[in-house]
Amino acid sequence: MFQLNMTPPPDFEANLHRLMLQRGLSSQSEAIVLAVKETIERTIHTAKTIGAPLNFNLI
Repeated sequence: MFQLNMTPPPDFEANLHRLMLQRGLSSQSEAIVLAVKETIERTIHTAKTIGAPLNFNLI
């Protein structure tokens, strides 16, 4: 596990709380992890759908 420090844009916190309410999450950390996980899954799905190469070795 690692710690992530960030300076989010002004609307980030409101959107994060909306996600927490919609998904029944109890912490901001859970909401951020879920949002990142779902974004990665969508990105991979989209890349596979359009035939784009994915190379995570560069990350």
